[in-house]
Amino acid sequence: MNTTKSFPNLLNEALETSSNISDNHSECLSSSLSSLSGLTGYEEELSDLKHLIKLSPSPCLPYQITKEMKTSTNKQVEAYEERISKLNSELQNALRLNETYKYDILNLKRKIELEFYDKFEKLLKNNVQLEGQLQVAKEHIHSLLNNKNVSNNSHTNKLVELELDYETKKNLLENEIKYWKNEAGTQENVNNKLKIELEETRINLSSKNNSNEGLKKKIVDIHVEMQNLNQENVRINNLLSMTVNELESLKKSELWYKEQLHQCREQKLKSIEEVSKLQLSLASKERNLDVLNSDLLKLKNVHEEFQLASLQERQSLLKTIDKFSNESPKVISITDEGLSRNYESTIESLNRELLTIKQAINEQQSSFEAINKQNSELVARNTMLQKTLNDKEIFITNLEYDKKDLDMKLEICTEKEKQTRQLVINLMNEKSKLEIALNGANQEKSEIQDAINTIRENFSKFALNYHKIKGQLNEKNKEMLEKDNRNGFKVEEIKKEINELKEVNWKLRLQAENNSALNNEMKKLNEINEKCKSEVRYHQETIAVLKEELNTLKQNMMIMSNELHLKDQLVSDQYREINNLRTQIVNEEKLKSEVVIHLETIERLKNEIETFRENVILIKNELQVKDDAIKIKDKEISDLKSEVMCFSQTNTSLSQSVNELNQLNKLLKVENCELNDKLTKFIANNFNGFNNRTNKIEQNHTEKINELERWFLDVLGIISTNLNEIKMFAESKQNIINFYLKYPNEKFKHHFEEINDLLVHFEKSQRVYQNRLDKEKLKHKITDRLNQLQDKIYVLDKDLKIFEDLRNSGPSMKENRLVEEIKQLKILVKAKELENKEKQKRCETNNRTLLKKVKEHMRGRNSAEKHCSYLQELYNNVSDELNSYKLQDSSKDSEIQNLQNLCENYKNINNKLKQEILGLQKELSIITAKNDLINYDLLKENLTNLEGKLKIAEDKVKEKDLIINNLQIEIQEINLKNVVLEKEKRKYLDNTERLNNDLNEENNLIMRLKSTLETDRKALEEVQEKLLHEQKQHAIAVTQIEKVQQTFQHIQERNNLLNEEIESLNHKLDCNSSELINLKEQKIQMDKNWMEKQNHMQSFITKLQSEIQVLQSDLLSARSEKHFLQRLCKDLKIALQTCMSQSKALKKHIQTLTSGPTREYNSLPDSSINLPSPSKYDEDHINQLLKQSSTPSTEKPLSDLEKCLNSLKQEMICLRKQVTEGIGHQM
Repeated sequence: MNTTKSFPNLLNEALETSSNISDNHSECLSSSLSSLSGLTGYEEELSDLKHLIKLSPSPCLPYQITKEMKTSTNKQVEAYEERISKLNSELQNALRLNETYKYDILNLKRKIELEFYDKFEKLLKNNVQLEGQLQVAKEHIHSLLNNKNVSNNSHTNKLVELELDYETKKNLLENEIKYWKNEAGTQENVNNKLKIELEETRINLSSKNNSNEGLKKKIVDIHVEMQNLNQENVRINNLLSMTVNELESLKKSELWYKEQLHQCREQKLKSIEEVSKLQLSLASKERNLDVLNSDLLKLKNVHEEFQLASLQERQSLLKTIDKFSNESPKVISITDEGLSRNYESTIESLNRELLTIKQAINEQQSSFEAINKQNSELVARNTMLQKTLNDKEIFITNLEYDKKDLDMKLEICTEKEKQTRQLVINLMNEKSKLEIALNGANQEKSEIQDAINTIRENFSKFALNYHKIKGQLNEKNKEMLEKDNRNGFKVEEIKKEINELKEVNWKLRLQAENNSALNNEMKKLNEINEKCKSEVRYHQETIAVLKEELNTLKQNMMIMSNELHLKDQLVSDQYREINNLRTQIVNEEKLKSEVVIHLETIERLKNEIETFRENVILIKNELQVKDDAIKIKDKEISDLKSEVMCFSQTNTSLSQSVNELNQLNKLLKVENCELNDKLTKFIANNFNGFNNRTNKIEQNHTEKINELERWFLDVLGIISTNLNEIKMFAESKQNIINFYLKYPNEKFKHHFEEINDLLVHFEKSQRVYQNRLDKEKLKHKITDRLNQLQDKIYVLDKDLKIFEDLRNSGPSMKENRLVEEIKQLKILVKAKELENKEKQKRCETNNRTLLKKVKEHMRGRNSAEKHCSYLQELYNNVSDELNSYKLQDSSKDSEIQNLQNLCENYKNINNKLKQEILGLQKELSIITAKNDLINYDLLKENLTNLEGKLKIAEDKVKEKDLIINNLQIEIQEINLKNVVLEKEKRKYLDNTERLNNDLNEENNLIMRLKSTLETDRKALEEVQEKLLHEQKQHAIAVTQIEKVQQTFQHIQERNNLLNEEIESLNHKLDCNSSELINLKEQKIQMDKNWMEKQNHMQSFITKLQSEIQVLQSDLLSARSEKHFLQRLCKDLKIALQTCMSQSKALKKHIQTLTSGPTREYNSLPDSSINLPSPSKYDEDHINQLLKQSSTPSTEKPLSDLEKCLNSLKQEMICLRKQVTEGIGHQM
């Protein structure tokens, strides 16, 4: 069935070979593309470079796929896998860094919030404490003024001392407040700096997060693609392994079957030889048996004769004895010696005969035993042969079942082949879909690049706005600091007023001698106190207003920070969009790589299918060989050589016809291959870039139309350069009309003809590539493009009509001028075509130089990436150091907080003591009010007690003040350490600025590379414009290809005729195969019958064995009879001896009777005794004795055995005749 291929299959193979050419070119450039995978924004330029490289003639053959290419692809796959593993490791490191950065940012936020919260709370507490101290001081002053009326000069002195202490403490507290305000200002500056740094770090973090997310997406896509590819590879490898295992198992089974066949043949030959030997031995033994049987018969006859003779002799002896008794003793004496001699001679002869009989009987027994042994051996061999026959028949049935299994496997293989073909078709369809997707992706790519440019412009604007907003924020921060300074000035004014109040109190104390004056002054002081209270309230209100302003400023800061955060988010979104666009570009590159991979997989599948087909053909051949072997075995078992030879002759005639058809098919294949080679050589010699261009025609119909329009505009531009009149009128509609007036009609018609040629070319390309692309999508796209072209043609027709109308009315001088100018332009065009050819060569050299430059740029990029990685490591080290310093800061901040808590505790203790003092003073005032009449001495005692208590309290306050001073000294040391840390932080910031500068320099290098690539792009565009001229040659090539297709159609018709003939032959072969199947079924039935007959024969053999056992029993009985006869012979000897002794005694008696002296006294008569003659025996008596001794032996076992064997032979011959007759009827 593998004889010929249809014409569409040949076309598919030709197309597949052309796709293999393009795939080989793509594989040659895969190494360069892998190096250019890093350039994200220059895919178009690289695709143009690829196009130019594909157009250039490749030195390698188009149809050779060498092992080096396969190894290169394997190396590329390994490189990609290593790269993916590196990317995975980098992604994991980036994720870890991201998590550490997030954790650090959260910690910083918390620390900053806690610090500012603690500082604001401390400031509020200090303000509350100061307000409480002011109130206490006012109450104390009021109490002192109340007590002035009662107290004396000593009391006033004490009050003055207390006021001095109060003033000293107050000054200390004011200094502390100033210090804390300065610290608050510095902390706010630090806070602003930290906020700025935080925003910058947020921006960096957002950019890094976006880049990490982009990398994650890329890696996820790569991982998904890798998983899909791995699954496909695993599936294909499993299929391969399954097919390989099946093939190996088939090969092993084939070898095993061959070995078994050889073994069976050898065993069969051995068995045939053994059967022939056994048949010969059986024939010889049968002959021996016949001889022995004849001897037995002779011996039996001799034995019967001896029995008769012995009976006759016995009768004769009895008669002689009777005669002796009747005859006289004289005669007895005379004849006694003669009788004795005769008896002795007869006895000796009888003994000899008995010995010969014994020897014959012993020989017969030995021969019987040998025959029994041989019979048992023959039976064992017969059973062994039957077992071997059964085993071989089972083996033949197993071989037939294996044949059926192999036929089933063949069918499964053919189904798998069909499935693989469908897979290839599906993959081709997917390839076309992917190519369409690539076209869309290229269009989207151009749109994405435009969007990237717009985003870059917007980003630059945004950066400017960001810097402006940053400046505004800095100005607002400065205003906040100025307001804080103003609040500080107000607090100083309040302090001055408090000092003035103190001076007033001092004056009041000087005037304490005069009570009346003091009372008046007390009233004044009350008024002043009320004014002070009102002023204090006013100042409190101002402080509250300032607090509200601070809150509003904070809210404004929060709003501004939110706005900045929103803008940061916008920037991050724009970065994400840019990254998404980059990912889309990368996905497009991945799609391209996937298309290349799919093409490679299709080629591999094709190669595997071809190998699979070859293996299937080999399996079929092996199955045919096995079928032949099975047929030969069947022939040998059934001994139907004659009829099978006839069938084999018919089969050989059929195989000769099939071989002739195969030879014809091979000749046709050779012719087709020669035509394909001629075609491929023609295409390779004249049209190197044909396949690539046709693929581009399939993919980018829009680009070709645009190129046509550009070409049309370029021609118009060339004409406009030489015609100054057309230059002046190129802008408005009237100018277009004048242009048409000057432009000749023939040239316009030429352009229309070119457009029509292009339409025809598109239709032809549609016809040629209908099998690869989806029909519906192509039809929709091409109809849309054709409608667009028809609209353009319609517009041009209208313009032509207008042109003709205007031409009829216009002058003719201008036309002649234009014709001359057009001729000149044609000459210039020819010259430029020569220049274009020279430029093409230059472009090829430029392409090579560009590739070298690109490689150099890639090397520079790799070095820049290494430098970036080094900078990133530095950045990581610096960040680690910063984190360590921050930890130290946090620990020191905790220590400062502990010290501040201690200070607050001491201050609370002081406040408690002051409250106790105030309570005591109140008690004094109450006592003075109530006890005006009490003596002055008691008051002095109470005052002394109170002064002692005050001294104790003052000592405690001094001790606590010393502790506070020590704590302040420690706080100053900590502040110095903080200054050192801030310096280190500034150093770190300087390092980060240096790193940023290095990164900016690298960005500048990248921009320079971009500018160089743009110049290269312009050069490539010029080359593309110059290469448009080759499309005309493409149209000529299409016409030549159509001619070749016509020749292919003729060949296809011939192939169809040959296919019909082959189908008829295949039909005949199917008929023959059906007949063979019927014969096999009949053979199976015959085998069944043979088995039944064989079982019958086995039963018959068992019967024979039973009969043999009976014969053995008969033989035993014969032996017993033999022993009985021997005993009888012994008895006869004894009887004869007794007779001899009696005869001697009678002779002696007779002699005594016949002697002389005794005769007188003898009363007997003188008559002779009638004794028997010595030559005669009593035969009757002997026969009677033999009859008595012999047993009746009616059966004859040996003759029965011979009959049984003869009957078996006849039945075997009959069975063979029946088998041969049945097979002849079936044939």
